[in-house]
Amino acid sequence: MATALQVISWGLEINDYGNVLLKDGSLVKAPGQGVTEELWTEIVVYGTDKKWQAGDYKSANLPFNNKLLS
Repeated sequence: MATALQVISWGLEINDYGNVLLKDGSLVKAPGQGVTEELWTEIVVYGTDKKWQAGDYKSANLPFNNKLLS
């Protein structure tokens, strides 16, 4: 799954136990929270092209580092 930092900075929805929510096997982003919707879409498209599962998205930190920090 995603790391705690990703949950906060990306704006992912979590349940009462602090676990990332999934919908149909995909991470759920809270609208208006964390990264922009445009950047989130770009990350999801990248992950889809790589055939990532939800737990693989932690690998997006490196290719999107500059965009995540801006």
